[in-house]
Amino acid sequence: MIRKFALRIIRADKTKGISAIIAMILTSILFSTLFTTIIGMNKASEYSEIKKSGMLSQIVLKDCDSKIEDAIEKIRSNDMVDSTGYRKYLADVVNDELSYNVELSYEDEVYSTHCFQDLKEGHMPEAENEIVMDESTIKALGIEKKIGASVPLNLKIGDTYVSEDFILSGWFELNNALEIKTGQVVTSKCYAKKWESNYTKNSIYGAESVDILLKNSKNVEEQAENLLTQVGLDLETVRFSVNPAYCDDTSTIETSSLLVMIVGILLIVIVGYLIINNIFHIATIRDAKEYGQLKTIGMTKKQIGALIGWQAVFLLIVAIPIGILVGLSIGEYILPSILSQTSFKVVAKDNLFEMKEIVVILAFSIIFVLVTTLLSIFGPIKIIGKLSPIESSRLELKVYNKSHKTTDGSKLHKFAFYNISRNKKNMIILIISISLPILLASIAFSVLNSFDMDKYLSTMIYSDYKVATDNFFKNSYLTNEGEIASVSLDTIEDIETSDTVEDGGLIYGSCNNLNIVIENEKKSRDDYWLNLYGLDSFNLQEDMIFENDIDLTAFYDGTGILEGVWLNDDGSIMPGTSNYDIGDMVNIQTEEGKEKEYQVIGHLNIGGSVLNTGISGDNITYELYLDSNSYKQLVTEPQLMAYTFDVKNGQESNAEDVMKQITSSYPDVDYQSKTTYEEEFNTLKNMVELISILLCGVLSFIALINLINVFITSILVRKEEIGILRSIGMTRRQLVKMLLFEMLYYCGLAFIVSMILSILLSITMVTPFCNSISFLTYSLRPSVYVYILLIIVVISGVTVTFEEKQISKKSVTEQLRSV
Repeated sequence: MIRKFALRIIRADKTKGISAIIAMILTSILFSTLFTTIIGMNKASEYSEIKKSGMLSQIVLKDCDSKIEDAIEKIRSNDMVDSTGYRKYLADVVNDELSYNVELSYEDEVYSTHCFQDLKEGHMPEAENEIVMDESTIKALGIEKKIGASVPLNLKIGDTYVSEDFILSGWFELNNALEIKTGQVVTSKCYAKKWESNYTKNSIYGAESVDILLKNSKNVEEQAENLLTQVGLDLETVRFSVNPAYCDDTSTIETSSLLVMIVGILLIVIVGYLIINNIFHIATIRDAKEYGQLKTIGMTKKQIGALIGWQAVFLLIVAIPIGILVGLSIGEYILPSILSQTSFKVVAKDNLFEMKEIVVILAFSIIFVLVTTLLSIFGPIKIIGKLSPIESSRLELKVYNKSHKTTDGSKLHKFAFYNISRNKKNMIILIISISLPILLASIAFSVLNSFDMDKYLSTMIYSDYKVATDNFFKNSYLTNEGEIASVSLDTIEDIETSDTVEDGGLIYGSCNNLNIVIENEKKSRDDYWLNLYGLDSFNLQEDMIFENDIDLTAFYDGTGILEGVWLNDDGSIMPGTSNYDIGDMVNIQTEEGKEKEYQVIGHLNIGGSVLNTGISGDNITYELYLDSNSYKQLVTEPQLMAYTFDVKNGQESNAEDVMKQITSSYPDVDYQSKTTYEEEFNTLKNMVELISILLCGVLSFIALINLINVFITSILVRKEEIGILRSIGMTRRQLVKMLLFEMLYYCGLAFIVSMILSILLSITMVTPFCNSISFLTYSLRPSVYVYILLIIVVISGVTVTFEEKQISKKSVTEQLRSV
């Protein structure tokens, strides 16, 4: 009975229902868009790491032998396993047109799928001469992208070079997430058998691997050991590796960052709560007489609460599906644009939302909207429940002052202020509900204008250009064969003879050369990692040294050494990266019998520069720096890790042309410059701008709609009062002025509250948080309040004019009768 009655009330009072539905839809959109973006970004972060690893599967069995081959079927049928694939590495493709590594292998369809090599067209190879390839390699070789096209390949198998003619049976998109670009050519099983009859398997060519995709990605290593044991393989003899993308991440969020995130989410939740609460609170006051009449005929407090609750339920049934679906669509639409401006752009086009993610988004959104609505209707239910039937019918007298003594009540601005302040609780709630979105929008606007390119560049590069191998810039100073990816002196000579270099310097680097030991280190050489460097003076900047006023005389005369360390955001040395104090002695010895003792004279900040290999050991790692002359005297075969230089004034464009020519002449060489970092900075800026503009737009829209919605509802509550004012002579112009003053008071007070809160939050939380980020220097932008104020004035004027026209359509008599 109560449910039917609640539905009739909603049908009878469409204005109230529409207002409440709009509020609920806005809240649903807000929450579902928020959750879609957050979950999507988190999924993109996880998926991009998986794509960067090159493999969807969690476990890879290496150096397969007959025992593993016999166990494959048992692995496939195991309850822990989702799918299993097989690969045999056959050759390197070495056609002259290729400037990157291309691998030729046999893969079954499962393995190819696990490597993100789903065919865009064609079929997997079946005949002996059929192959499928990635589109980038097809383009690089100048082959027509057509089924049946001829593909001549030059192959390297160990020390043997052969030429083979294949036929293209299909193609797939190259996995561009890989840090090192590697093309893939997949042959048929028939060709793999032919290969076995013609060539001898060694450590690389002919190597087989089995990849395993588990149903559950938790505790992968433990699952791997259990699985291999269950299928009868010996853990002591079987080599397997765990995909690092699935390794547990023990990193934690800094307290300041976590606090900012929590406060931001709480503010958004409060905004959603206030949107709905205002509607129900005002509607309760308006309908108080009806509730009083229901109490008079015997309806209990519990039944009144159920009546209001069922009204909310019916409204939610309409609002939640619309709001959540719209929010989900908005989130899915904007997410690729956001991701394309981030380091996750490699997965921007991928479908990140599986059914379980969508279910989570829907569940969280529904829960938040339900909780918000229940909290919002609790107050009105409590108000009505406490009042007697007579008090309920006279609630207007209870919540407003019956009389107001004034000597200037005829002034419209005074009368308007009295109107909004009669119910101070309503006024405070409305002001807060308007001020919070303005607060968030103003902070987002300030972040939008806080990008600091100079700060960003200072943490990324100290010279105009830095030159190294392509491997080095991808944190692969050691190649897959364990060799140093060093720069040739010919490359440096070509740069220096181009007449564009103002000044420059070399950086030498030995990456864990086992022939170099720390003599006074008590550990075995296998128990520590040693990176030893040699620096020209150009590469040793004063601001790189952690300590102040360090005398570098000993460094340059070959008796002093610097230890490389990493710094925390607060400038302190990161624990575990420093092994020496100033004054400690380090004795370095080489296999050739060279030995030299050095004194530690300071610590060098190696973060964000080109001064380190990017590779460290599993245990303790030493990063030690010598003057380049001292390094060359100690190390028999010095390895040139990188070269940095500044450009002569006016030669900037010529220098860029020179470097493009260098990378064309030396395919293994790459470079980074201030220009490239400026482009990265602008990309990053575009991403944050997109998010900030979206946030500003959504929050501003919510604030304005909430204001308009609540203001119109409050006018409807006061129809009798406005009718009385008109009956005693108030003109339309005076009514417009009074309503406009009321709305401007609301907006003005909300504006002041949001400005005070934004200043306090900026000083205490936002500024420290933003300034800890390498590309932001936060400063509150007062201009945002001018824009907000102008928008508020325009919207207020339009709303009041529209509503006054609706009121004036009815005569005074009709208004008085309608209440």
